[in-house]
Amino acid sequence: MHAAFDKGAAPAWLAPLGALKGYKDPPSAHRFRVPLEGHGILLTGAPDAVYERMDGTLVIADYKTSRYTDGQEKLLPVYRVQLNAYAFIARKLGWNPVSALALIYTEPVTHDGAAAAGASEDGFSMGFSAKIVPVEHDEGMLEPLFTRAIQIYSSEKPPRPQNNCADCARLDAIRGLLR
Repeated sequence: MHAAFDKGAAPAWLAPLGALKGYKDPPSAHRFRVPLEGHGILLTGAPDAVYERMDGTLVIADYKTSRYTDGQEKLLPVYRVQLNAYAFIARKLGWNPVSALALIYTEPVTHDGAAAAGASEDGFSMGFSAKIVPVEHDEGMLEPLFTRAIQIYSSEKPPRPQNNCADCARLDAIRGLLR
């Protein structure tokens, strides 16, 4: 992907993201972090991809190495928080404005159960298909989450489990092992 940009054009599979002129090497979580004013915590992240559009705005994306299925929709709220947190950090660090967020699902192209791969001058290559899923850009959704995280962190006891919450049930099971 970087090689395509280095040669002057975005890979065709990124077309759903709009006209792109380049990429920005994504920073590590060590460099991509900001303090949350009034909350006393440090928000960190590590985006998988940051692309620059022709208008200078940025697209932040997260790669998912799985097939996009109906079941993936259930995870969208979590990814929405993740990508909006990346946009928030980018804005606080003074980066160009973020104009879009996306999930990029990739999977190997296979035939007859075997990977469709080949050798070339550049080395080993394997085809893949990509499905780009736009994610709503709404950094305003984060403040209530920051506030709730601080409330949970500051409380003496964890919050009561929610009904039908699989994660809550797992946590209760772990607590039972510690008794």
